[in-house]
Amino acid sequence: MVGHSLFKKFTEEEQKLYDAKNEDYRSDGDPLANFKRVAAWMKLYPKMDWARPEAVAILYSMKQMDSALSMLERGIEGKVESFDTRAQDVSIYWKLARILHREEKNVRGRQLQFSLA
Repeated sequence: MVGHSLFKKFTEEEQKLYDAKNEDYRSDGDPLANFKRVAAWMKLYPKMDWARPEAVAILYSMKQMDSALSMLERGIEGKVESFDTRAQDVSIYWKLARILHREEKNVRGRQLQFSLA
């Protein structure tokens, strides 16, 4: 056998996980629909700096909301995560976004204080 003995095992495990998660995220026909829908949301905010930590937390939340909407639309509960766990994830990501936003405001406030001094 060429390569490491665990490589095939890891690949098979990842394929099973991909298949299960794809059930939660895809649309009826497109296995990449979640990425395309979230990208479309991002296009609505062309001036957004998506590298800001709080923007990343919001983006993660959007991904969870999209999955929950897709599951509702298709009448499924989800193979990897349920509707409830998606809703909890959204709530957690927004709390994290709030924390990150406050931290950024505090940093900017301190920077402004130092520049005025």
